[in-house]
Amino acid sequence: MSLKIRLKRIGMRKQPSYKIVVADARKPRDGKAVDILGTYSPQRKDKPLTLDIEKVDKWLSVGAQPTDAAKKIVDKARKAAEEQGVTKVSITSSPKAPKISKKKKDAMKKAEEAASAERIAAASQSDTAKGSDDNKSSD
Repeated sequence: MSLKIRLKRIGMRKQPSYKIVVADARKPRDGKAVDILGTYSPQRKDKPLTLDIEKVDKWLSVGAQPTDAAKKIVDKARKAAEEQGVTKVSITSSPKAPKISKKKKDAMKKAEEAASAERIAAASQSDTAKGSDDNKSSD
């Protein structure tokens, strides 16, 4: 029996979610799995990946071959497991900075330019005021 470590789709339409499974290579993608190794949800931000590294190592030693997609996910999980020092890994994605619309960016840029112009004007007025005070004191 030729075994593959692969992704089994379990999500709803337009909301993909996968189980990382060990299955017979001759069976359909969503067919019966020999063992479940973890889950992968590309659209979930809080916990997109859970994987049991010990089970993966066990099946690789038996001769299971990972597919390209499964290999990338396993490598990512291994790297995270080494950093955390654990064998069962749950990867959480880092929060992304909120997107700023073009209008807001333009408004922020104009506000910065106006603020810098005011600072320059205030600095030049204070310099001229000091210069006129110096001229009065010399008279």
